[in-house]
Amino acid sequence: MPKGPFFPAEFMPTKFSTDADKADFGNHFLRFIESEWAQALFTKDFYHRLSCCFGHIANYVEGASMWSVHTIAA
Repeated sequence: MPKGPFFPAEFMPTKFSTDADKADFGNHFLRFIESEWAQALFTKDFYHRLSCCFGHIANYVEGASMWSVHTIAA
């Protein structure tokens, strides 16, 4: 798989997404991975596109932190 950047000419537009939309998503996805999953890059729009591509991946909760684990001492 190429590491990017992706260019619109590499994609076929559909009624759901333009070729530029698809290239932008691919480049954002690569940046997200290369950033080692930076929470700031996990936006609601990015989540929506991921879930469209890969099915239900998790619930998006505005302001929730999926990157921290909270433990309660009993």
